[in-house]
Amino acid sequence: MNRSIKIALGLTVLVGSLLLGEQGAFAQSAGPASSSLWAPLVLTSSNNKPTPIVFTGAIGDYGSTLTVNSSGKTDGHGHFDEVTLKKGRFRLDTTTLGSAFSSSPGPTDFNSQNCSGSYMVGPVTISIVAGSGTGAYKGVSGSFSVTASLAAVLPTKKGTCNQSGTPVGAFGSITGPGTVSFGS
Repeated sequence: MNRSIKIALGLTVLVGSLLLGEQGAFAQSAGPASSSLWAPLVLTSSNNKPTPIVFTGAIGDYGSTLTVNSSGKTDGHGHFDEVTLKKGRFRLDTTTLGSAFSSSPGPTDFNSQNCSGSYMVGPVTISIVAGSGTGAYKGVSGSFSVTASLAAVLPTKKGTCNQSGTPVGAFGSITGPGTVSFGS
């Protein structure tokens, strides 16, 4: 199942996320500060649409992300996420998370009778791309140690699980703490 499901690491808002900010993005010091990322995992689709995201702690902001390539151009199969928040934007390098899914042994609880399963990868480190920050995030640097979880029900084809098919039901989340610094 894990190799047949293409994962776009579009980060979206996790239901019920709490905004537990330490300090607002406009009142940042240059030193490291803790922050957390909260987002669902989105399965690849033919339409790469912006999806919601929330950061708590030092960043304390919300907005959306879009899967892009290393140049920041929209690419549903890219390994980066362009994060556009209310106070600015920056890019995350999510290559390590994609690699973790690709090399994952898959679900340990796959049920071939109802074609369902779940698994987790991580923690892996995703980093803020140097020089990608704008607005309140100009000069931002740092990384997040994220864990991604995925649960899915696959379609059936001729009475068997279609492991190359798009899940008929799925939920995924990406969460993790990190440390960010705000430079000039």
